[in-house]
Amino acid sequence: MINFFLLILFFMNLMMIFKFYKHLLMFLLSMEYYVLIILLIIYFNMYMMDYYLLIFMVMFVIEGVIGISFMVMMIRFFGNDMMKNLMLIMW
Repeated sequence: MINFFLLILFFMNLMMIFKFYKHLLMFLLSMEYYVLIILLIIYFNMYMMDYYLLIFMVMFVIEGVIGISFMVMMIRFFGNDMMKNLMLIMW
């Protein structure tokens, strides 16, 4: 039952990514939502291994900090967080 609920949350987040793919902030929020779903899956499947859960939580926090710092850097350089301003070839 819980796995079905997490699967529904996963697909709801997938629809949210397709709807708000233009803004980097909304994309980062949906990625953090994926992280939360993965954390819940790990928590419900690994009952007595709290140490591994702590390691995964630290990695997820690091991932969030890197994403937010990238967004701040992008806003300082381009003035907004629109994904159309982010080009892979900037030279």
